[in-house]
Amino acid sequence: MTTGVERRRAPRYPVYLPVRAPTTGTGELLGVTRDVSSGGLFFYTELEDWEAGSRIDFVFRFPPQVSGHAATTRCRGTVVRAEGPENARGIAVRIDRISFLDD
Repeated sequence: MTTGVERRRAPRYPVYLPVRAPTTGTGELLGVTRDVSSGGLFFYTELEDWEAGSRIDFVFRFPPQVSGHAATTRCRGTVVRAEGPENARGIAVRIDRISFLDD
């Protein structure tokens, strides 16, 4: 039975942002976010490389709703959930480490 109690630690914001590999320049597009919070994000990808427990490095721009101002970040995270078919795989990631790239 579902109690309807919210267990998330931080509010989630529904925003669509590109998630990229942390290479120089724009990097390889990994996917597009569905929602973002201060502790993690959920994004859709066509890549099927990740399963729960996998480590992932990525770059994306935190929206001002989450960080107070728009900020480009380089993150390391852990996949907590992967779902759906290969062509529209959903990946939930907990952010373990974050570096702000903007001055």
